[in-house]
Amino acid sequence: MNKESILNYLRILLVSLFIAFLGLGPHSHVAGKLLASAYQSIRSGDLLVASQRLAEAGEFFTWRYDLDLNAGRLAFEAGDPQSAIQYLERPGTISHLTIDDMILLGDAYNQSGDSLMAEAIWKRVTQMEDSSPVNERLANLYLQRKDYASAVDHLQKLLSINPSDIHLYYQIILYHKI
Repeated sequence: MNKESILNYLRILLVSLFIAFLGLGPHSHVAGKLLASAYQSIRSGDLLVASQRLAEAGEFFTWRYDLDLNAGRLAFEAGDPQSAIQYLERPGTISHLTIDDMILLGDAYNQSGDSLMAEAIWKRVTQMEDSSPVNERLANLYLQRKDYASAVDHLQKLLSINPSDIHLYYQIILYHKI
């Protein structure tokens, strides 16, 4: 190989790197169109299409976990818990879930019929933070299963968070006797 051909290869490499860094490649245009489509779908109220477009754009920008988070939130809001689970559990995204996102993931599993997974996720949330929404969900889940002892435990946790809720006293007394 002569010196001239090496210089040509270096020029081609330099131009290719320049194009990649500026985002002028074909992938960035596709992703940009997907993001624009997602925005338009949100404006028109079609949350399911918006979630799909955000998730597709997330495949181009794998470091943008916020795209999958928002896709999961929108899919759940649009009534598609399976897609919400899929988007929220993508590698790189699941490690960035907030407490609210984890609660939503549990809700998605519960709506899709997997109450055991929902229970596991909600229990994990209670280990991180004792919150009323999670204890309420767990209490309701245990009441559906007729596991009154576990339901009373979570009702008591709710009562410790909100001691002025008379309805909780009633429920605890009612289910404690069963």
